Amino acid sequence: PQATTDWSKFAHVHAVQTSTPALAEAFRTRNPQVKVFPNAVFDLPPFPERAGSPSVFYGAANRGPFPAQVAASLKNVIGDNPRTSFVVVHDRAVFDALPTKRKIFHPTLAYEAYLEAMAACDICLSPLEGAAGEAFKSDAKFLDAARGGVLMIASPVVYADTIRDGETGSRRSVVPTPGRELKFARGLGYVSYRAALNLTLTLAPHALSL
Repeated sequence: PQATTDWSKFAHVHAVQTSTPALAEAFRTRNPQVKVFPNAVFDLPPFPERAGSPSVFYGAANRGPFPAQVAASLKNVIGDNPRTSFVVVHDRAVFDALPTKRKIFHPTLAYEAYLEAMAACDICLSPLEGAAGEAFKSDAKFLDAARGGVLMIASPVVYADTIRDGETGSRRSVVPTPGRELKFARGLGYVSYRAALNLTLTLAPHALSL
C-alpha cells in the first residue's frame, strides 16, 4: 500500500486475509481479525537445463526511477560479460537504460506468459529503493523465480528474510540499499562468474518453493 492508503476502511470488515507479516501488523492497527497465508507457487516444473550465454530478467511496474538507475549502472558488468542478454517486462525506462543491444522488451504480460519469460532466464533482478510503501510488498517474485530455477538478486526491502545465506541464495544476492545501484552491478558481476554456485543456490529454492 502507498502512504495515502486509507487504513480505516479495514476496520469495517469482518476479517482480513493477507500474505505477509508486515501487512498483517499494519492491518491489525485497524482490525484484530487478520490471518496470514504465505505466498506459494501453483506448480513446480522440472528444474531447467540451461546452456549458452547468461540471460537476466526484470519485470515490474510502478517502482519509480531507481530500477532504471540500476540498469544504467550495469555498463561495466555488461562490458565484462558482453554475451549477457536481458529480458524486460513492462518497464520501458529500464529497457531504454540498459547499455546493451542484447535486450528484449515485452509489454505487460499475462501471468502465465510472465512466468514463462522469467523461467527462460538465468538471473532475476528485483531492485527496491525502500520508498514509502515498498516494505509492504510481498516476496512472491522470489517464489516465481525459484519455481523456474532462476537466481534472484534483490534488495533487503522485502527479501532480506526470504533469501537465506547458503540455503535459498547467497548474501551477495541481497543487495544493501546504501550504495544502491552500484551494489546491484557488483552483485550481478559476482553471480555471472560463478555458474556452479548459481546452480546450487537455484536448486535449493526450487525444491523448497512448494
